[in-house]
Amino acid sequence: MKIATKKTFVVNSVEKEEKRLDKYLAEEIEALSRSKIKRLIESQNVTVNGTNSKPAYRLRQSDQIVVKIPEPEPVDIRPEKIPLDILYEDEDYIAVNKQAGLVVHPGAGHRTGTLVHGLKYYTDELSTLGGDKRPGLVHRLDKDTTGVLLVAKNDEAHWKLSRLFAERQVDKEYRTFLWGVPKNETGTIEKKIGRSRRNRENFVVTRLGKYAKTHYEVLRNYNFFSLLKVRLVTGRTHQIRVHMKSIGHPVIGDTKYGSDERFVKGLNNRNCDLGQKVLAAISRQLLHAYKIEFEHPLKKEMVSITAPLPDDFRRVEQLISTRLIQ
Repeated sequence: MKIATKKTFVVNSVEKEEKRLDKYLAEEIEALSRSKIKRLIESQNVTVNGTNSKPAYRLRQSDQIVVKIPEPEPVDIRPEKIPLDILYEDEDYIAVNKQAGLVVHPGAGHRTGTLVHGLKYYTDELSTLGGDKRPGLVHRLDKDTTGVLLVAKNDEAHWKLSRLFAERQVDKEYRTFLWGVPKNETGTIEKKIGRSRRNRENFVVTRLGKYAKTHYEVLRNYNFFSLLKVRLVTGRTHQIRVHMKSIGHPVIGDTKYGSDERFVKGLNNRNCDLGQKVLAAISRQLLHAYKIEFEHPLKKEMVSITAPLPDDFRRVEQLISTRLIQ
């Protein structure tokens, strides 16, 4: 096993004393979740004062901690015939309408069956700048988020589009259904986002996080539901889901950041029945990457790509509209 990185920490704060080893390291190494930290400790890749320890070890002043982070196992991505809905393609880019439930790239628990495997079957023209696990990928969408996802076919196209993303020159527009209706029909949420200290796989609004900015507009007000147009200025992980939760209107179907059952129970009997029907009609958070616009960095012309609303959005709209006219 090759060691990719070695990190050393010294406990020099009274506030850190008596803290669990796994929790301390999860706070110090932002790139790793607490579960991954725990696996490193249990596989004897973490020592405290030169001795292997346990995740529950309570820290003491002046403890020296050494963490060895192994190189990731090489991934052999074999092409797989996965149906892809191609929205746009030229000699530099492909735009895919990603379906719900499709993981974008290989990772823990998803060695096969990802979008990348499908792309490798579709074409042998994919940029290499994303590494072996992420050929062609310039950005990503969560497993259960649908919609437009851009893929680069060569390294120059990848690098130039990545720069547009970094400079916030790619316009990203989403559609989402929320519980309730925001107070203002249009608004901007500017709240920093960072990893949760309780669960490193979740993100929260925190003053110690990274700057995040989201514009929204209520397209349809259904009283206890609303359909929103959302535009991202920044592109933080789970940004829309975290920001909407922060204003008290989480995305419908979002089991990580929402509380569907609590919102349904808060409705009157007639609307509670409708809420339960909506939940029965979906199997994921109702978040869709609706449109992406950017100036093609090689052709120097505007590109606008739209992904039509998916079936579950249409089912929910029909359910709500039918009930409202009864």
